[in-house]
Amino acid sequence: VESAGASSLRLEELRIDAGSPNVGRTIADAMGATPVLAIRHPGGQITANPAADLALKAGDLVLMIGEADLPSVRRGG
Repeated sequence: VESAGASSLRLEELRIDAGSPNVGRTIADAMGATPVLAIRHPGGQITANPAADLALKAGDLVLMIGEADLPSVRRGG
């Protein structure tokens, strides 16, 4: 998504694998200021606009939006 004078925005997905350092961390701790739009849990449930204090679990798929690339999130913080 681009508009005049604005930077490019991207949708990013991040799967929280069992060995991820983000398992058990809150969204705020794991994603920082990156806006999280929704989380799809392993059972198929979707949490839209999740609270910042929601703990991430193995198998969660985090959908976020950010400018260009989100390398710090991909490295696990």
